[in-house]
Amino acid sequence: MIAVILVLVVVLSQTIKTAVHAFKHGFDIRILTSDGGFPSTHCALVTALTFIVYFEQGLSVLFFAVLVFSLLVVNDSVKVRRETGEEAKLLNILVRKEHIAGKKLSEHEGHSPAQAFAGIILGFLITLLFYI
Repeated sequence: MIAVILVLVVVLSQTIKTAVHAFKHGFDIRILTSDGGFPSTHCALVTALTFIVYFEQGLSVLFFAVLVFSLLVVNDSVKVRRETGEEAKLLNILVRKEHIAGKKLSEHEGHSPAQAFAGIILGFLITLLFYI
């Protein structure tokens, strides 16, 4: 059941992300496997894992270990990886203005707080459906 929940979280999150992107910008199959966007699959997955451990074991040492791991992933996706995307935007502008040869850097790194929050809610709700 655990694997089913985790796979379902990833599939639903990426499907929602693709639908949101299609509504705003047109359909692009590559979004199914992309990083960034609404909702955060990273946040949905680690939230689901955290609550699976909680529902299976309660307030155990494993639960707190997974909770700390999940908080690190959420922090990384919102702060560190988002800053990387912002830096990529600036570097791409600089490369374009200075006519420097090089591959364009991906600007879709990281998540906004709203994207992360949506992922957290999605991961929690899907997991909850299996345990109620």
